[in-house]
Amino acid sequence: MRSMFRTVLVAMLSVLALGAVAASAAQAATEGPFYKIAGSRLASGETKEVTSKAYTGFTIDNSLAGEIGCTQQKFASGAKLSGSTGANAGGGTVTLEFSNCTVSGEGEGCQISGGTLKTQPLTVKLAYLNSTRTGHLAMAFLPAKGTTWAEFQYTGSGCKVKAVKITGGIAAELVAFRSEKLEVNEVGKEPAETPANGVEFINGHSIWVEEGGKLVKKLEAEERLEAFGGAVTMAGTSKLELGGSEWGVYTK
Repeated sequence: MRSMFRTVLVAMLSVLALGAVAASAAQAATEGPFYKIAGSRLASGETKEVTSKAYTGFTIDNSLAGEIGCTQQKFASGAKLSGSTGANAGGGTVTLEFSNCTVSGEGEGCQISGGTLKTQPLTVKLAYLNSTRTGHLAMAFLPAKGTTWAEFQYTGSGCKVKAVKITGGIAAELVAFRSEKLEVNEVGKEPAETPANGVEFINGHSIWVEEGGKLVKKLEAEERLEAFGGAVTMAGTSKLELGGSEWGVYTK
């Protein structure tokens, strides 16, 4: 009888131990994505100023608004990354500025009024590109208020349209710079911290954000940019830096 009791007790303890391991693994699987700076996680309530510059040229294209090509891009002054704790994703607030731009497909001499395309204030969210917490990590750029992503005017007598309003949001895959070479940031294969990380903007992707241990899929309006009822596509790569600090995005 005692032998049977010990056997049952050992079996019960084994089940509890396995359950604890599984719970621990599940918790680890929902940790992040988050920023790590100089070896330490950027915690909830903490912020870090971030700067950006174009690594490649940028194109912003819509069937009615034409194609805009810009050689320069930066974050407006005051852009910040914000930390998180537990099973919550890191974030931030930025405003994108595109300059040295040319416009095609809108008529002779049509240009952006003021020469600079500036977005509305945007909320940054670290995210996954699928619901399984695997694959490439992303950074989403969504309107901080309402649905307007950017709004600007065209100038020139030949412009087909005068005012352009872009709504929705866009995601970008995270990469790390190594001697000007790009390394993709992927769950379980996150590159070591580096002074320069980057974002490669992508189109047509859903995003999932970690909130309290649950993945929240963003709405259709936040999955792509739109203008005049049609898709706006954007391509380009930006280099992000934190004043010389080494940093990266991780999930554990």
